[in-house]
Amino acid sequence: MFQDENGRQLALEVAIMLKLRAVTTSSVGQSTMVVLLDWYDLDQELILVMERPMSAESLFDHLKDHKGPLKQKEAKIIMKQLVEAGIHLQHANIFHRDIKAENILIETNSEVPRVYLIDFGLSCFDKRRTFELFCGTI
Repeated sequence: MFQDENGRQLALEVAIMLKLRAVTTSSVGQSTMVVLLDWYDLDQELILVMERPMSAESLFDHLKDHKGPLKQKEAKIIMKQLVEAGIHLQHANIFHRDIKAENILIETNSEVPRVYLIDFGLSCFDKRRTFELFCGTI
């Protein structure tokens, strides 16, 4: 658990998503991270209401559906956006800890692929420490 500025207990994922929302200058639909719209703590469950880009699929499914590697132009666009997302997270002192094809959404209804990072459930605030505990997918 994490405490906000009012001393209220927050799940770490909520605290991270709120910080991302606060430091992101773009509006909903313009960030490379999905935006937390609302959240509810029901003691035994945490419900996160998040932006969902229309006509989007995970990079994993996108690669599977296209039966092979991405074209170089598309790969460059996706990689550039992922690097920008990583830099944004670094400036916010957030370590995602589980970036993988399943946690990258590709918006498919635009001419140029648009990338969104999702699933900040294993994320933490980066205090410039060495991480010795494995988190994420092998």
